[in-house]
Amino acid sequence: MKYSPVGGGNAETTYLTTVYGLVIPHMNLRKVAAGRRHQQGELVFAIDYGGALMGAKITKSSGLADVDAAALAAVRAAAPFPLPPTGSGINLVFRFKGE
Repeated sequence: MKYSPVGGGNAETTYLTTVYGLVIPHMNLRKVAAGRRHQQGELVFAIDYGGALMGAKITKSSGLADVDAAALAAVRAAAPFPLPPTGSGINLVFRFKGE
């Protein structure tokens, strides 16, 4: 099984890939991390049935507040998202690291 930085319940892989593709262009974690040691962080975000971002929060800090903030900002900047394939809202987990 291939590792995916985005996961979420029964969501179709193509939807996860699409969401990932929308978020990544907004990520500038390498620049923010600038060689400072940190760990992989994790955030959870909710998308409603219409594709709107309902909320996002860090569930595991990277150890660097500005890296965590940059990851949250990237998810917010990528919204709105395509309609979830579930026909209802969906929660997704996104793992990030500035390397």
